[in-house]
Amino acid sequence: MKRFLILMVLVAFLIPTEAFSKSAPDWIYGSSKKYPEPRYFIGIGSSPIDRGGPKQQHEWAGDRARAEIAKIIRSEVRVTSSAERKVSGMDQNKRRKSWEGRSGYSEAISVTANEILEGVEIKEYHSDKKSKTLYALAVLDRHKAAKKLEQEIKSIKASIATKMEEGNSLQTTGSFLPALGRYNDALLLTGKASEMNGVLSVLKPAGASPFLDTASYEADLTRLIAQMRSLIRFDVTVEGPALGVKGYIVNGLSKSGITGAASESAPKNYILNGLTDVTYKGTIDMGKDLSMHIYQADIDISVNDPAIGATLGTLIYSASANEKTEELAKKSAVRALGNLIQKKIADDIMNLR
Repeated sequence: MKRFLILMVLVAFLIPTEAFSKSAPDWIYGSSKKYPEPRYFIGIGSSPIDRGGPKQQHEWAGDRARAEIAKIIRSEVRVTSSAERKVSGMDQNKRRKSWEGRSGYSEAISVTANEILEGVEIKEYHSDKKSKTLYALAVLDRHKAAKKLEQEIKSIKASIATKMEEGNSLQTTGSFLPALGRYNDALLLTGKASEMNGVLSVLKPAGASPFLDTASYEADLTRLIAQMRSLIRFDVTVEGPALGVKGYIVNGLSKSGITGAASESAPKNYILNGLTDVTYKGTIDMGKDLSMHIYQADIDISVNDPAIGATLGTLIYSASANEKTEELAKKSAVRALGNLIQKKIADDIMNLR
């Protein structure tokens, strides 16, 4: 809030009063009696009146005014395009271990000021003939925007509870992997609610407490996910010409805290069976008697629960490469496939439904 007021004061001092005609409204100088702080955020945009037509000029000035409000919000809140979590747990030898992993919806979760800007209205325009400029006043009612955001956070809280209940039910019946997916969903939603709390703190008066205590939710879910991962084991088998991808599968699982080796003593074992293929896709004529050979490596990985004799789902990956010789192209395609699997498999397994 203090930063915002300082910015507005600076704007008022930096723009000389003689730059506008005597009929200019007060908001031109950075504040408005009609839309005062702290109830409103205001933004001022401009467009030259000697470029484009009247419709374009109004659109340009309005868009720039909205952008000014966006700057105010974004300067106070930093949000991310994906949810990153670091969790820790015990390995089978009771030694503490930690791992990094990207939590897994296919779409990135990102809370930005754009959601809030839907409530911004262009209230007034002023055409200043002296400076040949059209000005626009954008206004955001902070109370209304905060109320809408609180409703969204409330809805997320209910969704978190639902995912937790689903996960607990699945865990009770021995479906550890689907349960892990539900808990991970809840963690992602908690991250989204946390980001919304940050935006809400900008909209509401200073000293307002978070609408949802996401810290405790996140801590509990992080511990629960670490515990669940430590209980799951995978027996990984690979068939076909790209046998080398097995190591990438195991590495991808272990980096997320899941052991890629079955154990009779493990509470829950799953089987990953990968069927691979490497196919020739043609050549690229590079000129001067040089051709690049193209190969594609593919794998279909079935995820099976031997306890119930069911396949939970199938993961499909493909990667291609081109090299001067066919043998190098095959190896590069398999390596590219392995890197892709290592990067994605842990998230993709948790997204099986």
